Amino acid sequence: MNVLVCISRVPDTTSKIDFIEDDTAFNTRDVQFVINPNDEFGLTRAIWLKEKKGAQVHVVHVGTSSSDATLRKCLAIGADKAFRIDTPALDGLSVAKELAAFVKNNSYDIIIAGRESIDYNGAMVPGMMAALLDIPFVTNCVGLEIDGTTAVAEREIDGGREKLKGTLPIIIGSQKGLVEESDLRIPNMRGIMQARQKPFEVVPAQEVSASTNDIKFERPAPKAEVKLVPADDLDQLIDLLHKEANVLYKIMSVLIIIETENNALKRNAAEVASYGVALAAKLDTSCAAIAFHAANANELGHYGVTKVAHISNGPKHFDAHAYASEIADFAAKNTVSHIITSSSADARFLAPLLAAKLNAGYVPNVVELPEELSPLTVKRTAFTNKAFTYTQLLGDCNIIGVGNNAFGVIENTVDCDVEEVTAENAISNLEQVSIEKVTGKATIADADVVVSGGRGLKGPENWHLVEDLAEVLDAATACSKPVSDMGWRSHDEHVGQTGKPVATNLYIAIGISGAIQHLAGVNSSKVKVVINSDPEAPFFKAADYGIVGDAFEVVPELTEKLKAFKALG
Repeated sequence: MNVLVCISRVPDTTSKIDFIEDDTAFNTRDVQFVINPNDEFGLTRAIWLKEKKGAQVHVVHVGTSSSDATLRKCLAIGADKAFRIDTPALDGLSVAKELAAFVKNNSYDIIIAGRESIDYNGAMVPGMMAALLDIPFVTNCVGLEIDGTTAVAEREIDGGREKLKGTLPIIIGSQKGLVEESDLRIPNMRGIMQARQKPFEVVPAQEVSASTNDIKFERPAPKAEVKLVPADDLDQLIDLLHKEANVLYKIMSVLIIIETENNALKRNAAEVASYGVALAAKLDTSCAAIAFHAANANELGHYGVTKVAHISNGPKHFDAHAYASEIADFAAKNTVSHIITSSSADARFLAPLLAAKLNAGYVPNVVELPEELSPLTVKRTAFTNKAFTYTQLLGDCNIIGVGNNAFGVIENTVDCDVEEVTAENAISNLEQVSIEKVTGKATIADADVVVSGGRGLKGPENWHLVEDLAEVLDAATACSKPVSDMGWRSHDEHVGQTGKPVATNLYIAIGISGAIQHLAGVNSSKVKVVINSDPEAPFFKAADYGIVGDAFEVVPELTEKLKAFKALG
């Protein structure tokens, strides 16, 4: 068995993000670079396959000689051979084309690439490779079993998990859960010495061109100081959240891809439709939406969508490969130049496959309408929300992934015509084995509000504090990394750099000190509230509102006051 692990080299999370040359280039001076964490999870799983099944493990990287030390570390960890494709990484599609060409010239049963890198968080390269190579692909992978030529991969989905079965070769988008952080290997002296003797080959590049171009970076505006609220005046916090922050109990083309679940529109459909309609108006062109299995597709008319192509045949469950084939065919027939998706787990699975099929530029995590239309220039988050970048899309067709809660919902009721379309190309190379979904409570992916707990709660027996507050706020529950590592809560609730990203309207942190890896995963939330007994906790510097107090006293009282506030309507 031959396993290939694709390696990215990224700035360490603790590195200061700075820009030079009039904010057009990232300043690498004094920056410590590391193996992309999601790639390192994949490398560790590959080494397990080596130890258990005798697999040969190779690593490959697209980049210059400045990355050689990173590849040497991979060899020291346990990889057998390293390859560096000798060209700077231009953008996701160009890297995917370089890697796909490399794979075609070699023979691999399993190709592993991190679900995303932690600098641009694009989540695009492994999916694009799969489309270019026309082989099965599973992203957000937290489980992998190999039996002969069959692979069963388990992936995280919004609110649950799904098992998919395919035939080797297969591409896996790795993340935490495929292995745990405690399983990662630290190179020892023997490994470092052996690495010097292992093969290291520099491979000529294919010299492909880029489909996107970053033209400018921008730092987020300085955050105002936290507004501390006295622990004995929780009514003040409620008033601030309600009147100033406007986040309490808020009800909340061009081809727009609409996501569905249980034959109905998903919650993110409203924001994606709103963005697509607004973009079409700015471009002075028409727009339409496409949806699979949506009994209530006509409700998109509330957000300005006048036409929906509805597909009710084909796979009964979300199938990224089949959906990408059908949408690509529809886009080609209708001369679509702009495609809008969300940033959900399913959208990040689908969009890279679609981009490669259409040879389209793809930019995820977009936070605003384009500043320029020729060339199309969008603003997106980068470096784990510590910066923004302005990116040009240079393709004849371009895909924009709208960041969660970045644009908002614009109601604009119009008549909506739903046209039934027959799927003709919805063919998949994966079979769904099983799916488990969280029921009866809000999920992190769909919630407007998230209530999260940390080690300050002292034990799982006290988690009712988080759950009671979440219930009154109709919120999802979450936790910090240490809580997940200690087994107090499931990994599915871990938010942070190596957990789930959170981009809610309101994020409440209880007993969480605010390690930089945690803050990196929640920075996109609009309003952050921290409750902590330590006034020096780092989270206070990142929060909008804070209470210095004992969570065991503050949280129950806050819960009761919110119940009373909610009852007033």
